[in-house]
Amino acid sequence: MPLHRDDTDMKNTDNNIRISEDWVHRWGREHEAVKLPDGGYLGMLSVFHELHCIKRLYQTLSPEYYFPNATEQEIATNREHNQHCLEVLRMGAACRGDISIITHMWTDIDARPIVNQTAPHQCVDFSKVMEYSRDNTVDVYQENYIVHPKFGKHIVV
Repeated sequence: MPLHRDDTDMKNTDNNIRISEDWVHRWGREHEAVKLPDGGYLGMLSVFHELHCIKRLYQTLSPEYYFPNATEQEIATNREHNQHCLEVLRMGAACRGDISIITHMWTDIDARPIVNQTAPHQCVDFSKVMEYSRDNTVDVYQENYIVHPKFGKHIVV
């Protein structure tokens, strides 16, 4: 049985953004970027990649619900994707290095103290992150908008 929660913050809406040619050139990413047919390049804020990874890992807690008919190949592909996601989340945590102090507390069910899960954190205003992403969204789901130069077919990101 899957865990039930509102995962609206984990959907793929407004994730793909247009980044400027200037940004791509300034960072020397011309050979690592997908050029858009109407100008600029395809990009995504890292936070949305991390949220995607959290959603993927969340779904693996109930594979019988989210992947009921997965083949052995799909299971292997999911495992590789999940390993990638764990590395993305590890790098994100190490990069930001949240130094919020977490206390421990006693419980009536274990002789060891447990981590208090209600520690305060200093956060960004996520509504501003969403606003920026929405203001710069690129609809990659348009027919033939993104076409692979070698394979020649529409690719959905």
